[in-house]
Amino acid sequence: NLYNVATDHAGVLKSCFADHAVKDDCENNMEKKLTNVDTLYLLGGTTPQNPAWTTASPPTSAKPANPSASIKPINIIEPILQVHIPGVDFSDAVEVNKYVREEVGGTFLYIPYLGEYIAPVYKYAIAAAAILVLIRIMDGGFGWVISGGSADKIKESQKKIGQGIMGFILALLSYTLLYTLNPNLVTFKNLRVQYIVEDQLAGPGEDESLIKTIQTTIPAGISPTIADANNKCFPLKQPGLKAISWNWADPRDDGARCHAGIDLYTKSPGQVFAIDDGEVKYVSDSFAKCGVGWGSPENIGKSKTERIEKQTGGVLIFHPSLGITIMYGEIDVDKIAAVKIGDDIAKGQYLGVASYCDMLHLELYQGEISGTKQWRPPAGQSSEPREARKCSTYFLGTKPEYLLDPTNMIKQIKNNFCS
Repeated sequence: NLYNVATDHAGVLKSCFADHAVKDDCENNMEKKLTNVDTLYLLGGTTPQNPAWTTASPPTSAKPANPSASIKPINIIEPILQVHIPGVDFSDAVEVNKYVREEVGGTFLYIPYLGEYIAPVYKYAIAAAAILVLIRIMDGGFGWVISGGSADKIKESQKKIGQGIMGFILALLSYTLLYTLNPNLVTFKNLRVQYIVEDQLAGPGEDESLIKTIQTTIPAGISPTIADANNKCFPLKQPGLKAISWNWADPRDDGARCHAGIDLYTKSPGQVFAIDDGEVKYVSDSFAKCGVGWGSPENIGKSKTERIEKQTGGVLIFHPSLGITIMYGEIDVDKIAAVKIGDDIAKGQYLGVASYCDMLHLELYQGEISGTKQWRPPAGQSSEPREARKCSTYFLGTKPEYLLDPTNMIKQIKNNFCS
């Protein structure tokens, strides 16, 4: 009943797996709650995911009595090797297929097959090393025999024998040495693969609650289209556009922030132009520092700590005909056009060059505003991982009130190069 204990109780001592005879003591010493990943390990995974289990001996076969309710069936196919390697024994696909782990950001499967393949190969490598060592010792011994009493030849042969013996010792102790340096060097962790769960959506009229949920989650008009789009200008000159990153609401700063705009990647000449007529509401001289763009060739080949970062700024313009305010951000601060608050801006007017950050950062706001705000997740929460789309799905409540998604507008004008 050891594995019933492992799945039903709060935790099991490491010694339980080294000696099953102490199982009674295990039941009386529950210290750490098992996770689904630990359960996968008990099923025959190649490594425990919990550091507390790193010295435990994995059981050869075991099945949890009561799988977690969060575990769902999936379909994983056991690998088939083109060349059979003795000792490579993959876990039963039927068992692996039963278990996934639901974590923050999605559903994940822990696949043991790569570790189960590498572990026997490692053993063969040790055996091959031992053979090479033996050959080295035999070579030294043979050289000694035919040395004819030459001190130099005897010394050379002794050196070969010594090297061989030392190599043999290292081969035997390699596992212990690697484990002592860092246990992760000898731990073949299961592959962590995100599992895409299929959602069966109701058809039109079948589920009104679903429709209401969607409308609540993604408010209408958050990514508006603009009127008379063919008469507006794309904010970059045609030769200066490298790529468009549709990355509004992506995580930033390791999950501490949500991306408030989209990025238009630039190349020389990287000139920035106004989308439409408007009025300057604010000029920033401290938007962000960058050292990775094409405008900083002196940083090529340098590490992050060696780069010389340069300051960028931005121009905030209210466009009355659109009813929106746009922040043209990450323009090189020393190349921003000579504009100031209150200046009238014409459609297609030059605003500067965006090269230090390799991009023009574009933010969109409803109505007339005079400043921008950062978008952050609720306190104690992270916007990572990107695949979970947390900012656009769950964190709209913390979005600056007037912030909009520029995606649809940029799609409308992406071919309208005015200069």
